[in-house]
Amino acid sequence: MALDRDDQQLRRWERKIAFGYRMFIGLYALAGASTLPVAWLIARASFVSYVQSHLLYPLVLLAFVEGCVEWGLSRLRRGRHTLLIVTGVLLASIAIYFNPRLHAIESILLLPILASVFFLSPKKVWLAGILAMLAECILYWLNPFHGHESGTTPYDLITFIVELVGETVVCHGIIARGAEIWEELRKRGRLETELLVRQIVSEKDAKTDALTGLYNRKSFNEYLEFALRISAETDTPLHLAVIDIDNFKQVNDRHGHLVGDDILRRTARAIEEHLAAGDFLARYGGEEFALIIPEMSHEEAVAHVEKIREKIANIHHAELTTQHATVSIGLCTYVPGEDSQALFQRADQCLYQAKKSGKNRTIAHP
Repeated sequence: MALDRDDQQLRRWERKIAFGYRMFIGLYALAGASTLPVAWLIARASFVSYVQSHLLYPLVLLAFVEGCVEWGLSRLRRGRHTLLIVTGVLLASIAIYFNPRLHAIESILLLPILASVFFLSPKKVWLAGILAMLAECILYWLNPFHGHESGTTPYDLITFIVELVGETVVCHGIIARGAEIWEELRKRGRLETELLVRQIVSEKDAKTDALTGLYNRKSFNEYLEFALRISAETDTPLHLAVIDIDNFKQVNDRHGHLVGDDILRRTARAIEEHLAAGDFLARYGGEEFALIIPEMSHEEAVAHVEKIREKIANIHHAELTTQHATVSIGLCTYVPGEDSQALFQRADQCLYQAKKSGKNRTIAHP
């Protein structure tokens, strides 16, 4: 996908350069047409010859070259950049050849060099520069006025070749500097990304439990305060369930803490798999989990945690003698005006009653 996007961007720039060449031809036609009244007044006898040599013939050649480049851009899969550079040199050469005495006309050979900068390739820049220098030398020898005192002299040729070399070097430097800036920005972007990732990881580590991947007690306390405020402001029900793994100390004593960790992780995954939208689950500490349940009726919340309890009771633990590890759950519903500590104490008291009355059960109070 990234390569396709880059190729599309390159093709857009190719079209822009081709459009620039069409504008050049249009400007040439406009400039030539603007000189016709003057040519008619100065030399009526040679007016037709002037139109042919300065307007008609060059425009036909310019249009032909432009047509070829349009065809090439639509057909070629490779070499399109080279085609655009050669086209720029040809367009400039045609304009210069038919207007040899126009002052500073050779400067349009800078056009393909400048166009090559868009390809961000030093090789393309030097290709354009060398072709422009070669074209200047050929045009010098084809110029009927070369060597004349009033025409193009060898000194003029050397001067403009030096100018072309200088322009090529400058464009090469622009690309090289651009590449340095891009690499600098890329490194800086990578560094900022790494710092951002580290910050995110650090924030996640501070908010989550390393063993189960659930939110930790600190995150739970912060979210419970938020949930209570939302419940009070919107007058929507809120429930808190405290879930504790039964006989977990015996599991650790008999089978070791590594098995205990496995039981904790499996229990956490089982609860997560059965959470409803909006539920907030955290490992409160040890073998105890806390679950915030919003927007359900008391009966729905009880049925919800009962499904979780039954699911956990049916998990197969090959490491355990009984092969099952159950949980006890205490659940209570938020009473408007109650603070988070009081709500948790009521839920914890329900959990205590569940443990005391036989475990693997849910005790709930409104």
